[in-house]
Amino acid sequence: MARTTASRWTENDIPSQEGRIAVITGANSGLGLQTARALAARGAHVVLAVRNLDKGRRAVAEIADRSRGPAQPAAAGPGVPGLGAQGRR
Repeated sequence: MARTTASRWTENDIPSQEGRIAVITGANSGLGLQTARALAARGAHVVLAVRNLDKGRRAVAEIADRSRGPAQPAAAGPGVPGLGAQGRR
């Protein structure tokens, strides 16, 4: 039986994200928050698409304290239409 090895990928493998906008859903906790942290640390402007703006603002404050890239919360109801426009503000 052939044995395969998974490559070891880490956040350090993410190239510079300077000048890019990342819209991340579910970004005030869990994998979404970790993704927002990682991309902001690489210089991306992250837009956190969240249902609860208070939690989103807290996540933004945490990201801003530890990152190079700007972050902002954006209200995302059941869907995410219109978030691209919010990211360009």
